[in-house]
Amino acid sequence: MSSLKHYCLKIFYFKIVFRENGYSLVALLISLTLHVMIASCVVPIADIAIKQNTLLVTRIALQSEMRYALECIVQDFTYAKKFDITDDTLTIITDLYIDKDRKEEKKTIYRIDNTKGICRLTCDFQPMTGESKMCNSTITGLTFKRISAKSIFIEICASDKDKKVFLKLHTVATALNISNENSL
Repeated sequence: MSSLKHYCLKIFYFKIVFRENGYSLVALLISLTLHVMIASCVVPIADIAIKQNTLLVTRIALQSEMRYALECIVQDFTYAKKFDITDDTLTIITDLYIDKDRKEEKKTIYRIDNTKGICRLTCDFQPMTGESKMCNSTITGLTFKRISAKSIFIEICASDKDKKVFLKLHTVATALNISNENSL
């Protein structure tokens, strides 16, 4: 039986496919049939892989935007002197050092803005999210909760409705410069 297999393979590879005077019609039909069968198996797998890759890239882009926003909020809040939370708005007062001897108070406001038909997180009315070319992100929720006099809980929910990706990130931030009686 193994010698028959060996003989058939030898005929297929050497005599039919690599004939000196060209392909025979039978060899051409067999190779065409094999190529169609292989392609019919490979194309759906490649299609699924491309869709999964697009979904993964969208999820990574959305998560990257949200992590950047959280990092900015946490960094500003870490050096806050005072802060105030109202609905989905966080107002932070920090010291802005102009010179070695001079400092001024800087007010930073984080909130959701939906004036252009897309909900995005803004810092001092400048967009922080929704600008990615990889995903069409929309902030679906922004929550600030006071945990203690110096700590807040921050949660951002976002989605890309085109690709049906939904993410939620949260963290806790602690201010270093707040005394217990400082609040707006």
